[in-house]
Order: sequence, then structure tokens, then C-alpha cells
Amino acid sequence: FTNPEVSLLQNKYGTNDRVYIASVRESIITKKFVIKFFRDKESMRELDGIHLLSKFIPSPEIIHVNEEKDLIILKHYEGNLYIDLINKNEFSSNYNDIIEIENYKEELLNNLHNATKTTISSVDYLKLHNNRLYRERILGKRFQDFFINGKDNISQYFSLNLIINGRNYKTSINEIISQLREKFLKLSPQNIEAFLDHGDAHSWNLLVGENNQDIKFIDFEYYDYIPACMALTKPLYCDFWGNLFFYF
Repeated sequence: FTNPEVSLLQNKYGTNDRVYIASVRESIITKKFVIKFFRDKESMRELDGIHLLSKFIPSPEIIHVNEEKDLIILKHYEGNLYIDLINKNEFSSNYNDIIEIENYKEELLNNLHNATKTTISSVDYLKLHNNRLYRERILGKRFQDFFINGKDNISQYFSLNLIINGRNYKTSINEIISQLREKFLKLSPQNIEAFLDHGDAHSWNLLVGENNQDIKFIDFEYYDYIPACMALTKPLYCDFWGNLFFYF
């Protein structure tokens, strides 16, 4: 780039200190690029994910990767985060566009899943990159530090019944976590049906352009061969567990 204008990626949810937008002016045309920085060779997962999944779902175009593999430059796409469109339409009670986008998204993912069906072992399932968010917090050191050794944190409320959207559920977070731990620890050796998946295809990782079928999936670092249950529960993770796990 020659004298690019570079700024942190910003939206209403804040900034990401590892993602920048670079604007480069050539004659009367201004081109924009996304610059992503990575740690510990995380970029290789992003690159592999884009290369593999771009055959099936709309993906960012890779412009450049530096020799150290800690920086990737991607083509910039104008559009809105899908979550913004959902929030906007929720207030207007007009869900036609959301239904159309969701159906198209599911059609793309379904084609990907059908074309890549396979099986994985239960041992491999526990080791999935996508599964580390659960594994580390349910079975790992974080669980010990937060629940067993930690004091005066949000876990002191985990014995209370959950209330979601005004509905009182006769179960607590402690009970849910206990069931998850038991399931992980007692997982019997078996083969599990799986397919190649984006691994993080929630509404924050989808860009929507001028029309409802002009979409791009972004952030591929959690791609993997995963069972259907993981693909289905990702929105739940983002809405509930993701916010909960933020505290530890």
C-alpha cells in the first residue's frame, strides 16, 4: 500500500484491536481492505477455513498473507452485520427480510453439510478446536480457578433458578454445568456423524450486502468437522453461554 489510511474496525458494539480497515486511493477510486492480525499461528486456521469452505459458501477474498503468517489482508465488503438487520427488523416487526436471509444461509450450509458428511471419534470430538470454549471452561483449569478457588464472582448466583424472558425455569446454571461435565467425562468411545462446518455461523459473522442473497461469511477460525448438535447450538452459545463465559 502507498500511504494508506488505516483505522480500527468500529461498530456500535465497540472495536477489535486486531482488525483494521485500510483505505487506499488510486486515481479517483478508493479501495478498502480488511487487515487482521493473529497470535500463535491462529491465521493458519483462518486461511485453511477460507480455502476449504469457499467452495461451498460465500467467503472473503484473500489479498495477501505476510511471511510470518500473523497478518492477513482481505477484500473489504460493504454491508451490514446480520445482527444489525435482525435488531432493526425486530423493532419494526417486519421479519420478511430476516426469513429470506436465514433461509438462504441455511440452504448454503445444508449444501456444505451434505457434501462433506463423515464420522469422527468421540475422542476427536472432545479435542475439536470448536469445542475448546466448552472444554476449557467445563473441564479445564478455568473451571477450577473460577468455581472451586474463585470467590466473590458471578458463580455465587449459579445455584438460583434461571429466569429467561420472564419465564422461571426449575433448573440452575450449576445443574446445567454439572450435566455437561458428566456428559464430557462419561463420553463412551464411539463414532459420531459429522460434517464440515463454519463452526461459528451466527448472526455476528455474516455480512449482508445490497440484497438478501448478497452475503459473506466471516471469521473462519472455528471451522471443523463437527456433529450437527454443535452447529445447532452455536446461537445458544452466543446468546447465553457466550455472555456467561465472558466472566471467566
